[in-house]
Amino acid sequence: MSTTIIYGLLVAVLILGPLIVLHEFGHFFLAKWHRVKVLEFGFGFPPRMFGIWSGAATVSMSSDTKWEGDLTEATVESGDMVTIVGYETEDGTIEALTVSHFERQDISLAQTSPTVFVGKVKESSFDGMTISDMVWSINWLPFGGFVKLKGEEDPSAKDSLAGKSA
Repeated sequence: MSTTIIYGLLVAVLILGPLIVLHEFGHFFLAKWHRVKVLEFGFGFPPRMFGIWSGAATVSMSSDTKWEGDLTEATVESGDMVTIVGYETEDGTIEALTVSHFERQDISLAQTSPTVFVGKVKESSFDGMTISDMVWSINWLPFGGFVKLKGEEDPSAKDSLAGKSA
């Protein structure tokens, strides 16, 4: 009986999986076409099994930028996951107010002002860094998928879904 269930689930994932991915790519390409920032493309539902980071956002730092925890300008390395609280400027650069190690609970703050940015460090120097700010994820529950868009409920955010007309 249990092997029948396992085979049934496996067949369902193998048959429905490609359909789910194609469906979600429709959302992804439509968002890109309308210049809405895509934060995550996920197959399955969280928790995340693994993810590959892509994209690029430039983060500028000043003498006012606060470094939290054991993080400093000198300790940030390529590949580190960071949470940045700051403001996005007109040219798309993020002005960092605070920089800290990535913590999953910080994602819930994404609708506040200033904005929370999460990413993986590509390059870092004393005056700024470049982060990968979009993740392609495979999640543990393979019964669906999602495309997470920037500003789904915040029309004031640049490149946000809520800021676009119907």
